[in-house]
Amino acid sequence: MYNYYATALLLFFCLLALAGSIALSYLLFKRALISVVKSFRKHNALEEKNARTLAELGLRKRDFWDNLRFQLRDYKPYALQMLVSWNIVCITPEGKYYLSEEKLAFRIPFFQEQFD
Repeated sequence: MYNYYATALLLFFCLLALAGSIALSYLLFKRALISVVKSFRKHNALEEKNARTLAELGLRKRDFWDNLRFQLRDYKPYALQMLVSWNIVCITPEGKYYLSEEKLAFRIPFFQEQFD
């Protein structure tokens, strides 16, 4: 005899796990976004004349050995890529990065209190 209750319960837990993983991914991305902006502010890379490289900002890319260790995904490269695509982080011709505070306040106003 087929048990509908067990199937419905299994489906409910699968949907709950899916919603939880999406929420966790969003929270980790938001935390990485805040961390990237704080890194720019900490190193005073807020104008083109104070632009810094990714190594100077501490935003290095993960290498092969980092990928072999079991750890949470690093969302900082994705956050930086998103900020660059929104023109909040600008790139100089020398390949250095700086943060535009005006564009940050305009594009992401609801994060502003967390960046202060």
